[in-house]
Amino acid sequence: MSRDLFENAIVVLNQDAGGVINSATESPGKHIETFFEKRKRKVKLMEVPPTEIETVLSELSGTVPSLIIAAGGDGTVSACAKAAIDLSVPLGILPMGTFNHVARDMKIPLDLEEAIDALSEGQVSSIDVGSVNGRQFLSACVLGFYPDKIYTDEDRGQLWWHKISRYFFTGLRILPHYRPMNLRFETHSRVFRSRTSFVVISNNPYLDQAGVMPAKEEFDSGNLGLYVSTHHTRRELMEAGKAFLLGSLLENPDLKTEKAPQVTVYSRKKCLKTLVDGELFNFTTPLTFNSNHCSLQVVRPVKLL
Repeated sequence: MSRDLFENAIVVLNQDAGGVINSATESPGKHIETFFEKRKRKVKLMEVPPTEIETVLSELSGTVPSLIIAAGGDGTVSACAKAAIDLSVPLGILPMGTFNHVARDMKIPLDLEEAIDALSEGQVSSIDVGSVNGRQFLSACVLGFYPDKIYTDEDRGQLWWHKISRYFFTGLRILPHYRPMNLRFETHSRVFRSRTSFVVISNNPYLDQAGVMPAKEEFDSGNLGLYVSTHHTRRELMEAGKAFLLGSLLENPDLKTEKAPQVTVYSRKKCLKTLVDGELFNFTTPLTFNSNHCSLQVVRPVKLL
């Protein structure tokens, strides 16, 4: 990578990111600076509370950085991606959240020092960015009982396996009592209705492979992945969980799937709670999802390009 990217690079560190809360060090920011200095890369560190990240980034227009590096979870990465697009600069990622879906998708090392190694020697490529009612996302949006009944800020900073376990068993408990949503889905090639308790719209479709974390192979397909669950009982949910772990969920007859550059979701409700890259929003319906093809430049590990 050209050193020009680091001439005026900034690191936006989310002070409340899971990796920061769980850090054994007193100053994760100091470690980030030290790791970059060891690689002869100079960066400006900005430690920011999560509620102020977007405000701080919106004030960068006067001094445009050469590279914006997001140090945090998926919400931090998503906020920094918006600023990178607005300023036409590349985005770097240091995964320091709980799930780190975007970093996992792009095979960015989860170890901080290894991630800085990959970033220091990486190359810039263009990827798609999703949006819902104008709000950008890099990983996925979730509708249904997860954002309505399960998601809580109290989970912030907890280990990913702990959160997955709680989400699954809480889901088993509440799903039979959760009133499903009646939604209408519209794409460029299909219109259908579904009574559903769980919907995922991903930025680029997921692979159907074994594991506890969903994965992607393409980042510039120009398509969203639409996944609509019609599982309504504990047994159905447990079977879906088993199929997911074994890599056969997309074959499940109770899961409707679609690939499309745009998805519109209609509801009788005026608003729908939506989890966007791990951050909760309440959007006015209908929800319009778009894939913005190759609209973001991101630094990725060289060996994986």
